[in-house]
Amino acid sequence: MPALKNFINLLTQELEPLYGAREARSVALRLIEDVCKLSKYACITNPDTEIEERYFPVLEAAAEDLKRGRPLQYVTGVQEFFGREFKVREGVLIPRPETEELVLMVKNYVQSMAPAGQTQGSGKGLRILDAACGSGCIGISLACELPGSEVYMCDISEPALQVTGENINSLCGQKAGNDSAVIAPEVFYGNLLGSASEQNKINAGSLNILVSNPPYIRQSERDLMHKNVLDYEPEGALFVPDENPLLFYKALAEWGLYLLKPGGRLFLEINEALGSETAKILSDNGYTEISVNRDLNDRERMVAALRP
Repeated sequence: MPALKNFINLLTQELEPLYGAREARSVALRLIEDVCKLSKYACITNPDTEIEERYFPVLEAAAEDLKRGRPLQYVTGVQEFFGREFKVREGVLIPRPETEELVLMVKNYVQSMAPAGQTQGSGKGLRILDAACGSGCIGISLACELPGSEVYMCDISEPALQVTGENINSLCGQKAGNDSAVIAPEVFYGNLLGSASEQNKINAGSLNILVSNPPYIRQSERDLMHKNVLDYEPEGALFVPDENPLLFYKALAEWGLYLLKPGGRLFLEINEALGSETAKILSDNGYTEISVNRDLNDRERMVAALRP
């Protein structure tokens, strides 16, 4: 059997045309870690260790998938997000690191508003909706980070709803075993482009927070996308028409007006090129305290607003 370093070096070379040298090596390392159940540093501290024979056929098959452009997350079936391992598969958008900043933004807001005497990080009394939930990474993370909160999640995609349900069972059930205050989120079918009154899970004016990472990439921006994203990830979770790129934000503004309590908050991930336009939609709908926020790469990626 080959040594870890030999397999990693060879796969890095084979993936370099797709990803570039640095990312190709990162993909190779993560594959080894996930398949062989190794720590993040085992490949560095023990590079001459031979790969166990039982793992090699799996690694070879996975390497072939990767060379065809299939995303690593679909090959391994998992993606880490906010310190938790989420299940993913074709038909469901892969969670991105930048979306973790949206979760952190909501968490920080809740902690900043905690009344005197309440435990920091508690979500007791909060009602939250993660709209267009995909894998459930936002809503589930908030349910676990803000124990006691009631979290709802909706999507129009049946594969997304199924994967979200699996992630609720695996992550919230396990977390709740250690912290009885964690409430497993409730997931339901919800079409953002329909009326919020059509859903029957959440009463009008009952939410504290509405959070969403909706589709926002314009069709004209397809050329900027990596081939493995275009070939494998669901188009409906990514792209919007150039002639109406903010249709989901218009819908979310309306959903917020219907579902949020007065003084409730809207938190959205946005297209970095359309921050001011997104803010204007919220302003036109009466929202106040609107802020367009930059991510760690200094890109305008999030907007927050207060429901009037």
